[in-house]
Amino acid sequence: RRQLSADDARAAARGLAALIDGLWLRGALTGDAFDTDEALNIAYDYLDQQLAKQSG
Repeated sequence: RRQLSADDARAAARGLAALIDGLWLRGALTGDAFDTDEALNIAYDYLDQQLAKQSG
């Protein structure tokens, strides 16, 4: 079932893509091991925030 309008879904998708790119870039530039679990948590938190904006 749809949780977001088409425009809001596109905006959330662009935001998530930018977030993923930023996480990847940060991980590549630090030289440290990439923490996949932390990156997933950040991405899921972003999605939760986008969905919560629609529910009030």
